[in-house]
Amino acid sequence: MQDFRFYPQTLTNREIEEVYSARIPPLHAQTSCRCPSSHPRVHPVVERYCIPNGADDTTNNRMLRLHPHAHPLNYINDNDIGTAWVSSVFSSPEKLDQGVSITIDLESGQYQVFYVILQFRSLQPEAVRIQRKTSSTSAWRDWQYLAKNCSLFAMEENGPLVNPDSVNCLQFPSDIPYTNGNITFSMLTPEPNLRPGYNNFYNSATLQEFVRATHVRVHLQGQYHTRAPHVPFRHRYYAVNEITISGRSESSLPVVFIRPNYSASPS
Repeated sequence: MQDFRFYPQTLTNREIEEVYSARIPPLHAQTSCRCPSSHPRVHPVVERYCIPNGADDTTNNRMLRLHPHAHPLNYINDNDIGTAWVSSVFSSPEKLDQGVSITIDLESGQYQVFYVILQFRSLQPEAVRIQRKTSSTSAWRDWQYLAKNCSLFAMEENGPLVNPDSVNCLQFPSDIPYTNGNITFSMLTPEPNLRPGYNNFYNSATLQEFVRATHVRVHLQGQYHTRAPHVPFRHRYYAVNEITISGRSESSLPVVFIRPNYSASPS
């Protein structure tokens, strides 16, 4: 340390650089701030708001930190685990129970899909419904249910898979984390419920048909840990780091990570 001085109040590194260089260093928006580029600075007093660079603390030109354009949907498909799509805030538990659907267009045609993995930044939903299409004009078909309580879908917990194309509801474990949780739907593994034909895939036409998809839809519903009345409503939102779809085209052998297009809509 070549120089040491006392100041009447604490200065930030940015303010010290401004004093010594007579210039204002540029500010950069951080992804964790959830602020849009037009308002990249978190309000120093009311931290749920963002304000423009250089604005006074008393400015009325401010936006909520959970601005709908701060974390766009393409962040769940940018191959960067440090970014996340953040939904709008649900103003009531009833709207949270209605949830939101994310539709995934695999674009390049029909695939054999073996895994769908959701990685969350926020609290996890209490229920997830995964569906598929086998063409752009076909109807949605149920693929997998997952829930805190499967009675929500009028299904039994961890029900048996009688046929290769049976659909059941898997109950979430009791130790759901507050952040950074993940949900994996695997088509061909023997656990937690053995799917008939999983170890004889190439001789099961029914199972080969079951894994085919051109579109995938994931419906998120409810949320863990935000039911209590003392929890601020602004915590009721979904944040997803990545959605990974692993599969292959019918004409290729290697398993690949599919880079699809996404869209989201309230249900």
